[in-house]
Amino acid sequence: MPRRKTNEKLAPIGEKELWHPYELQSVVSRKFIKIVDKILKGEYGLLDTSHCARTLEL
Repeated sequence: MPRRKTNEKLAPIGEKELWHPYELQSVVSRKFIKIVDKILKGEYGLLDTSHCARTLEL
């Protein structure tokens, strides 16, 4: 298949506003502090993963 003659322009990637707790585990500590600070200020959101949790009854 021949290549296209013009380059497609893609939309710029925006700033991430929702964070999953597992993603925060792999972030560098300086970036982690900035993200958590913004979550506490209400600028970013944290995904609720409690629907996956199971409670064991003994």
